[in-house]
Amino acid sequence: MVRLLLLLIVLLGFGFAKEVSFTQEDRERLRSMEIRIERLDTKVDMGFQQIDKRFQQMEKQIDRLTQIMIAIFGGQLLLIATIIGLILWDRKNEDKRLYGVLKKYNLL
Repeated sequence: MVRLLLLLIVLLGFGFAKEVSFTQEDRERLRSMEIRIERLDTKVDMGFQQIDKRFQQMEKQIDRLTQIMIAIFGGQLLLIATIIGLILWDRKNEDKRLYGVLKKYNLL
């Protein structure tokens, strides 16, 4: 029982270690770490700003490409409409000409 009590006292003695005082060297280390963290934070902010600028440039390029694609698509639609119009105009004129020829020779 005495041994158990002694063991308990020794273990409890290790459990309550002395508080280590905060030295000037620790303060300097902490301050240097804070300075490093501030510098790193500044570098990260600058990196994010550069990334934002690059994204803005890419958005402008995508907008330009979109406008070019819309212009090309509009041009193709205009060509298709023109071809269809010419076909219909030609058919109408051909029908009139054919009708005139048939009437001229009394085939109608």
